[in-house]
Amino acid sequence: MMKQQIDLDKCNNCGLCEKKCSMDIRLLEYAKINKQVLSSGCILCNTCINACPTKAIRISKRFDIGWLECLNMRDAG
Repeated sequence: MMKQQIDLDKCNNCGLCEKKCSMDIRLLEYAKINKQVLSSGCILCNTCINACPTKAIRISKRFDIGWLECLNMRDAG
């Protein structure tokens, strides 16, 4: 599954990624819990990646066996 992930070491919490996101995804909430962006609203347009001044957002390719990340995200919210 291809999703965006924010590198906590590079992110300065400026919020530009969220401001530019046309799908209104709360990217920084995913960053705080160090998870891939799991929102079904994400269309992988890469606007957040291009908006990030510190290049903290990248495309992550990871298999979510058993939907564990989705279940964990639901518990976190």
